[in-house]
Amino acid sequence: MSNNVAAPDRVEVERARKNLLIIWGGGALVILPLVAGQAVFGRFEGFTTEFFGWFNPTIFPTLGLMVGVIASTATEDDSGRTVKTSFFRAAVVLSIAYLVALLAVLLLEPIAGTHDMKYFNLCSLWLSGIQGLAVLALGAL
Repeated sequence: MSNNVAAPDRVEVERARKNLLIIWGGGALVILPLVAGQAVFGRFEGFTTEFFGWFNPTIFPTLGLMVGVIASTATEDDSGRTVKTSFFRAAVVLSIAYLVALLAVLLLEPIAGTHDMKYFNLCSLWLSGIQGLAVLALGAL
């Protein structure tokens, strides 16, 4: 593209990556303090190790992927590279849906009727599917 301007149906790859990192970083800035606070105040007492064994893979690998991609392309000139707007929007929607679902799981646990890993393990059955789709979309960018 001339003048580094994306066509109306395309988004610059660098801008797409930056926006997705902002979404994941913002989600982490909401979720991580919540979980840390709950842990400090004993919310997961009796199953803390199991909880963090469950929680850590829900957010850190994807954040690592995002930071790794940004870092690995930091010295490259991505100007002119674009991605379809529809694909970028799908990655945004999947990312937000996953982060909102994860936050809902954490916020709804106190009223779920159980206070052990059964609840979190049950939620993993559907959370992992959404996370997988989000990571596939992010990996393509």
